[in-house]
Amino acid sequence: MTMLATFGLSFAYALYQRGTLNKLWSKPNLRLLAIFFLVGCGMLLLCAVQFLPASDLLSHSRRGVQGLRFRETANWALNPFSLPEIVIPDFFGSGIASPTGWLWLMSDRNVPYFLSVFLGFVPLYFALGGWRLGTDRRRHFVAGAAGIFLLFCFGHFTPVFALGYLLLPPLMFVRYPIKLLVLVTFLVALLAGWGLDALRSAACPWRAHRRRLVLPLQILLGCVVIVLAMAWIVPGLIASPTRWALHALGETPFNLDQMPNFLNAMLRLQLPGLAGFCLGGLVLASGLEQGKKWACPGLYAFALLAMAQLVLVNSGANPTVPKSFLTYRPPVLAEFKDPPGTYRVTSFWPITLTPDTKNLQTYINFQSIPEAAELAPIAQGAFQARLQLATGSMLNQVEGSINLDLERSLPPYLYDVEIYLSREASDPLRADCLLGRTNVKYIIRPTPADSTATRLIGDVFNGSPLPSRLYEDLCFVPRTYVAGNSLFSTNSFETLNLLAARDFDALNTVILAAPAGSAPAVSDPRALAVIPAKAGIHRGPADVDHRLRGGDYTAAGQVEVTHRDPNSVTLQAQLSRPAYVVLLDRYDPSWQATIDGRETTVWRANQTFRAVYAEAGRHEIRFDYRQRGLRGGLIVSLVTLAALIALYFKR
Repeated sequence: MTMLATFGLSFAYALYQRGTLNKLWSKPNLRLLAIFFLVGCGMLLLCAVQFLPASDLLSHSRRGVQGLRFRETANWALNPFSLPEIVIPDFFGSGIASPTGWLWLMSDRNVPYFLSVFLGFVPLYFALGGWRLGTDRRRHFVAGAAGIFLLFCFGHFTPVFALGYLLLPPLMFVRYPIKLLVLVTFLVALLAGWGLDALRSAACPWRAHRRRLVLPLQILLGCVVIVLAMAWIVPGLIASPTRWALHALGETPFNLDQMPNFLNAMLRLQLPGLAGFCLGGLVLASGLEQGKKWACPGLYAFALLAMAQLVLVNSGANPTVPKSFLTYRPPVLAEFKDPPGTYRVTSFWPITLTPDTKNLQTYINFQSIPEAAELAPIAQGAFQARLQLATGSMLNQVEGSINLDLERSLPPYLYDVEIYLSREASDPLRADCLLGRTNVKYIIRPTPADSTATRLIGDVFNGSPLPSRLYEDLCFVPRTYVAGNSLFSTNSFETLNLLAARDFDALNTVILAAPAGSAPAVSDPRALAVIPAKAGIHRGPADVDHRLRGGDYTAAGQVEVTHRDPNSVTLQAQLSRPAYVVLLDRYDPSWQATIDGRETTVWRANQTFRAVYAEAGRHEIRFDYRQRGLRGGLIVSLVTLAALIALYFKR
């Protein structure tokens, strides 16, 4: 979104400087359009080393295949009612402390995307002076662009972003309009610089344009005084409509009756300071107009005050945590006996950083833990999530289950797993079995939820009076195994439905996401073909039921992981007959595989994982991640860079 906005701003600036408004299809405008088309192509060629791999990932993601719906794109916007926080720090509460109901409401019912949006009164005062009193002819363009980007920042709160979403297709692939506040800040900074130059200039047109600066300040001061008087004299005029509007929003995890009182208290506390700044700005403008001796030093003092405020407020909104936070080992890790990389953990604890009086588990008391005793409330929430292994599991060398990012940047078939689990939540047996078939061995739940597919291990400390429960998943399937039976399915629901069945022979069967006949079919030669095929599930020519005529089942082989790092996995397999070697790591088209040094096809297996077909015998199977587009992108970027350097020296 930042790239699109910056490129659009540059193009608009070029049109403003060199274009013509009388005739849009004039020769200068078409020339600029052609130049920016070439510049855009050159930009993409220069960053091809990033752009091509990202495009490949996008083409396989839910975001790239389906696009984002408007509400997904427009979420996490700047609420217009949060504008006071631009001039008053933490008007609705601190973003790093326990969030207030107002902060939660202003942040799209979430934690703030930006912990601080504070600029301060003084930079805006200078920006107003730069726009209204400056001499640079570009000031109107900069002010207009800042206003347009601010309207886009409001996202779903105004129809402006909705109009852009309809007219600009690339907006279907980006999120969080509040990011555009960065560009607004940049443009305001330009105006503020011009304003400081204009106000300290002896040639400032005070006689002709004094009211351009003074009138907006007088209006703002009048509004502040009126609201402040209401907050003290007739607080009901503020509290009553506020309470009505809050109740109309529905249930929240906060006490709605306290939020209007909080608003009144903040108005009484914060508005006198804003009124003082307005009055100081008016006095300073009057002194500069009259040429008072104290006015020019006062102007510099005003600027120093602005910088001090920016440093003080915004540095406090970016806290660090002690090293012990990163090295702390949650007690639940002592319950895991297996080596890392051989199992996964699922945590069903609801991650909430807002107080919920109905849920005892949101009560956090870490005073007895030295590593967390001095943490800010929002960091304590992250620490509690870590105790549950809900987030930050990589810090503990423990893998979570299928972590679906909110960016919708993963393939659509992964989200089918989340959807299926949500639908089957009423049947814990099927949900637990499906998790076990994704290599989940341990499940952490906030409340008891026993099923025949799990075994209770014990309680888990989570920083609250009510401990969580740790279960072992009895449907657990190891990270890699040999499947002597194969099924074919291109239907996600049918695949997941079969994997979630308690009696599914998961240790010996693989479901390939491919049409029947497109890959070799394998089966146990002693099996009986008696189960009818389900809709969407197909057996190949050799596929039969995994139940046997008699005697014990003979495994098709054994396999173990001998090497593992983020970009490669090596397996050693011993097969007694042709079979599939299944690795329960996520499938991606960029994963390549070799068997004894010869390349082979990697099949998507069991909805989200990887499998390769191998003949009988001993084999070394190696998976390597080679991001598609990376090598070609690197070559294109280097060639483009060399061409730009050559052009530079030629000219």
